[in-house]
Amino acid sequence: MVWLLFLCVTVVWSAPTPHSFLHISDIHLDFGYNPSSNYHNLCREKPTVPVPDTTYGYYGKYGCDSPETLVDSAFQYMHKVEPNPDFILLGGDLPCHKLTRPEDSLNTYLAVLKKSAQAFPNVPTVVTMGNNDFFPRYSVNTTMSTWLTPLAIEMRKLGLFKTTKEFDTFSQNGYYATLFDSIKLKVISINTVLFSPYYQPYPAPTNKQLEHLFWLESELSDSKAKGESVFIMGHVPPTVIVWHNESQWHPEWINSYFNVVRNYSAEIKGQFYTHTHRDAFSFSNLQKPGIPILLSPSISPNSQTNPSFRVYLFAEEDTQSGSQGLALLDYLEYYADLMDPKMLSTGKMNWKLEYDFNIAYNQTAVNTAALIDLLRQIREDPAVYAIWRARCDSLFDPERYAYICAIEYDISDDFLKCLDETNPQN
Repeated sequence: MVWLLFLCVTVVWSAPTPHSFLHISDIHLDFGYNPSSNYHNLCREKPTVPVPDTTYGYYGKYGCDSPETLVDSAFQYMHKVEPNPDFILLGGDLPCHKLTRPEDSLNTYLAVLKKSAQAFPNVPTVVTMGNNDFFPRYSVNTTMSTWLTPLAIEMRKLGLFKTTKEFDTFSQNGYYATLFDSIKLKVISINTVLFSPYYQPYPAPTNKQLEHLFWLESELSDSKAKGESVFIMGHVPPTVIVWHNESQWHPEWINSYFNVVRNYSAEIKGQFYTHTHRDAFSFSNLQKPGIPILLSPSISPNSQTNPSFRVYLFAEEDTQSGSQGLALLDYLEYYADLMDPKMLSTGKMNWKLEYDFNIAYNQTAVNTAALIDLLRQIREDPAVYAIWRARCDSLFDPERYAYICAIEYDISDDFLKCLDETNPQN
């Protein structure tokens, strides 16, 4: 009898090691914030009256920009939940609204960069210019050299540019691209203010926009030839803002932009925008959806939202799927309720996980298929729409306390007194 011995070898496949990055935006740091003031004057009414840390307003008020207490708390919590991200995307609008002196705008912008560097001293940061990062706001053409060059010089001192090419491109145009060699990822930061209908002077010349789009296609073509994955980041998104009923870019530039990026859908792994202060997403065309636009919310509660930020997870794509490069696996969104009873009793901001994208929407990745499915859920299921809509504002609802007071009191005078005491607009 001949015995045949078969040796079974089991090959164990292990998932790629996930990477992470923070997407932080619309911080709008306001050194002139007055916690005893109200949103009618952007919380800047003088004189400033100090309030205890257990008072609503110490960490910010709805309708106003971010006090330093809020910004410091946010960076501390970011470091707690994700101490070693691969990099940070700062999505623009670092200074507060309606500053009247250019030096105040510049100093505030740099102050935020320094706070980020202090919280994450060894983490690369990529920035994109927001409309409020220019002075005056949206005034790119008149301030390109006088504003961007000194800003870029200070940014270089903080280590924001890896190469002379990055520095030169940013200081001249307000956009640049940076490469993370170890993971073959290029992050392209575009200057979306050039494409905005609010871009000054108006009507805007077209040469700067055409040059920008030519540069963008050149960078994408270069990455395609080298087998690099690409993340595109910008501030003002090429989408419609619902409450304005208008496109945030000139339609001609929206079409031109998507005509470029559609040719590189295999290389582009994510498009990250901000500006609206809302959690949202959009497609350029559902018939040819391409890579969806992902909108992250704001730190500033100026637009009636709770402070919020995102942590994205990504990794090399499973080669078994036939795809190459990097893939977005998931994102975690964190927020703090400015009216949280625990915060008001302890004097400490109660940051917490708002939701995990995959768990909340029953997905396995953040990609085109997942977001098309989420759109289907929002359209077909009112319950999914309701929670998705609440998350757009990071769970702030201005009518919340009116309903709570109506539950607690049945006499109108008592109800109105309760409403006056709990109304976050006061």
